[in-house]
Amino acid sequence: MVARHTVAVTLVVLLGAGASAQPTAPPGRRLLEGVRRVSWHTDRWRFAAFCNALDACLQFVGQREQYDRLMAMSGAGVRLAWSARAWDGGNSDILHMARQTLEPMRRAFRSAGWTMQAVAKAAPGAWPEDILVADTRRLGGESTDESGFRRRIVDSIDRGRPVIAFGVIGPPEACVICGYDEGGAVLLGWNTFQDEEKAETEPSGHFRLRNWYPSTHALLLLGEQTAPPAAAELRRDTLLWLVQVLRERRVGRHAAGPAAFEAWAADMRANDFFPDDPKVLLERLHSHWDGMTMQVERGGVTAFLADAALAEPVMAKQLRAAVAALQHSAVLHGVAPGEEKDIARLAQTEVREAVARSILAVGEDYQLAADHIEQALLAAGVPGAAIPRPDTEADAGPE
Repeated sequence: MVARHTVAVTLVVLLGAGASAQPTAPPGRRLLEGVRRVSWHTDRWRFAAFCNALDACLQFVGQREQYDRLMAMSGAGVRLAWSARAWDGGNSDILHMARQTLEPMRRAFRSAGWTMQAVAKAAPGAWPEDILVADTRRLGGESTDESGFRRRIVDSIDRGRPVIAFGVIGPPEACVICGYDEGGAVLLGWNTFQDEEKAETEPSGHFRLRNWYPSTHALLLLGEQTAPPAAAELRRDTLLWLVQVLRERRVGRHAAGPAAFEAWAADMRANDFFPDDPKVLLERLHSHWDGMTMQVERGGVTAFLADAALAEPVMAKQLRAAVAALQHSAVLHGVAPGEEKDIARLAQTEVREAVARSILAVGEDYQLAADHIEQALLAAGVPGAAIPRPDTEADAGPE
């Protein structure tokens, strides 16, 4: 049910020391074994590909499982993006989440105790290379070419460090590079779309891909392993970030936050998008389900808020109210997975009206949660001027 994209994007994240590469690997080949497969469902559902891939790599280098925590620290657990009247297969892409495109990733790495260095293509093209270059500059990163990309990936694998890449196979979702062959001309790893795209695979099941550079647009190298920020500092900074994510109304071409809920509901109510055509209805349903994947994984955020309430009694009442707001309602499927044979129901105005109302209800709950988090921060002495305000003008971010 995860959205397909028409633009191939790759960011690569080089992670820190882990298990050594196979000692018996032939010259020009290395494969790191033990990196768990990255998929939408293995032992559980994980819909945010970036947090999924990062968590898999962190586990490999010896850290505990922390997918839900990464969803909170990055803000991905309460993100929503929707391109109005476009039925965009890329709505769920984390690259649409923030005006500072790499900020959710930087925050995720920081929370796990890593610094991050961004590297962009030396000759950027259209989206997303343009926004990636801009944010790479913000982070004080650098630019390089194909040989530089290959050198960094090979070096990371040789030191026992798996690599996260956005794209590589299929849409620009995160995947994990576990190794290379032919000196880096071929990449080996796990990608959630490798089966759907019928990618070539190794006997181990890892994908095997040649000519990977055209879909690789930026690198994120994990620099130094450091102690995470002090708990109180990280907690308050993350609360401020969650308010920002919840209240943001536009990122580039996509509506975000409350505006995204409004646009999603409006599209579900528009009869002209839902003809009596099963193929079109199924496409609409998949886009709707993609929207749902962005708001069904609130559990990491609510767990973070509940823990923060225990740690900071002065915030407790308002943070618990924020948890209640985020847990209050859910978006209706209209047609649930496994019921695709009943796809004609989606053409019924009354079915879609119920779905639209449920979308708006969740959007209202998100804004109520943001208000409660703001009140918690004020109660803790955070200046009001430091708290992101509702973005009533919905001015556009970078295109």
